[in-house]
Amino acid sequence: MAASRRGNVSFEVEMEIRGLAEGDIIEISNGEHHEVIRVKRVNIETKHNDQCFNVPLTMYRKVIKKKTKDEKNKELDLKREEYKTLKPGEPFYFVSNGVKEAVLLYFMHLEPGKIVGKSPVGDRTWRIDEAMYGGKVKMPAFTK
Repeated sequence: MAASRRGNVSFEVEMEIRGLAEGDIIEISNGEHHEVIRVKRVNIETKHNDQCFNVPLTMYRKVIKKKTKDEKNKELDLKREEYKTLKPGEPFYFVSNGVKEAVLLYFMHLEPGKIVGKSPVGDRTWRIDEAMYGGKVKMPAFTK
């Protein structure tokens, strides 16, 4: 068993890790089951008990449950239906592959395959693809 550049992880295990997708459930070396957020170069970003972790690749043990295409498609369909209910001025967010943080916008209107929103900071208007829609934002009521 040859060691990879990622520590003491075999090539086969590293390829298995690279095949993980968001939502898959994995077991790590301490026996805990974590939900995969994303796979990075030397860590796996996971969620466990509503806390986020950077799990080193060497702690990975096995896949417990892979998210099926039907489950992924169902989530996408729910998001697609949700953005169609946005009202002008309602806050929502999107996540881009190039941006690690969510971006807040105020909804303006829909175009074919696009959501048009306005930045709360400045006068910039964004036209984002509907697949980048993240969800509605519940804004707490402002009190003095």
